[in-house]
Amino acid sequence: LHVRVYVPAENPMHKGQPMAGMVFYHMGGFVIGNLETCNTFCSILAEDAHAIIVSVDYRLAPENPFPAAMDDAVATYDWLLANVESIGADPRRIAVGGDSAGGTLTMTITRHAIETGGRIPDYQLLYYPSVNADMTYRSNDLFGEGYGLDGWIVNRAIEGLFPGGVGRDDPRTDILVYDKVALMPATYVSSAGFDPLRDSIRTLVKKLETAGVPVTYEHYPSLAHNYLEHSATIDDADLAAVRSARIFGKFMATLAK
Repeated sequence: LHVRVYVPAENPMHKGQPMAGMVFYHMGGFVIGNLETCNTFCSILAEDAHAIIVSVDYRLAPENPFPAAMDDAVATYDWLLANVESIGADPRRIAVGGDSAGGTLTMTITRHAIETGGRIPDYQLLYYPSVNADMTYRSNDLFGEGYGLDGWIVNRAIEGLFPGGVGRDDPRTDILVYDKVALMPATYVSSAGFDPLRDSIRTLVKKLETAGVPVTYEHYPSLAHNYLEHSATIDDADLAAVRSARIFGKFMATLAK
């Protein structure tokens, strides 16, 4: 697996002060995307959160169907835990994050850690995450065509990722059926106004809040799905990117005290 490690320009490690560390997983419906997809945002995240970000080029479908990407996500998280100090990160402050499909992989890490008794991340960043394969939400009807995440794109991704069909009762594919979300760490969740996934994300937020998970939820009505990829060109997207990075950085700073 290829990874790219981002550090802020003013690196406290020069003074022997480790920073929070995070693995970040890019968007792309598990069928497209690479390290360049989230390059701009990972740079923003490292700089404004003052953290070390490890971006991973996980395997994609249809060449590598489910659960290859999830296996790679777990492997990268394990790599971070094993190498945290050598890259200048603080083992007491570890997070995971991702956008869209990357948000799904983020929750995969947390769920896997819970189930195996492993190191649960201290924080998770979920940008317009893919919650499940259910396309019956009202937002799918409103924004399922012409807003960047058309229904045929979703269907093609699902067909490539799950050649044998989607396991509807599998928490790896539908986090809403997972019965241990109360064990998840503090979570940041964002959604976009013109996104077919908007309503499923709101359902996830309610599930987390009901379970007692500390949730910071931000909704950006002017933006569409995958807005992080426009964080250097669209003002509202840039605002959302920087704001979330600072929220993440502020939370992780409290853990160092």
